[in-house]
Amino acid sequence: KTDLQYTNKRVSYNTYFRKDTLIPQQINNSTYYLNSFYNAYVNGEMNLHYIENHYSVTYQIFKKTQLYSGLYLSLLCGGYDKGQVQVVIGEGGFLGDYFEKFDNINNINKLDYGLNFGIKSYLYKNIYSEFKLSRSIKTLYSKDIFSNRGLEKNYMYHTYAFFLIGIDIK
Repeated sequence: KTDLQYTNKRVSYNTYFRKDTLIPQQINNSTYYLNSFYNAYVNGEMNLHYIENHYSVTYQIFKKTQLYSGLYLSLLCGGYDKGQVQVVIGEGGFLGDYFEKFDNINNINKLDYGLNFGIKSYLYKNIYSEFKLSRSIKTLYSKDIFSNRGLEKNYMYHTYAFFLIGIDIK
């Protein structure tokens, strides 16, 4: 079985991390570095639009219910992955907070592929309910956008579960 569909993948996210740093200070025309730390607060929102093709093998377990498993291939058609980072040096107050906006849409892989598994049950004629689990095999970002910002490598994948009520149009 194969099907073509539009998929909207959305998530709001936030994270926090703390790292050590050195703060340069000028004293009597000499530069000294003071040990300190900073906290970074990242808040973002991702809204991605895909055209997906699913290739599945189905197994009829009851008259109106089927299990399926297979592969999907997705093409990113648009969207955004944007937000803001707030950096607070030390306990704050000594140096002002630093704010930076970001949009990582150009770093997201345009092509995605992965595995899916689900169960579909017809409720009435062509109306059905479906539960699906899906996991990409390819990482979300096309390049490592974290380690070049002083962070550890962070591999992210599309992983989701959803429940829906749908109508088969034949």
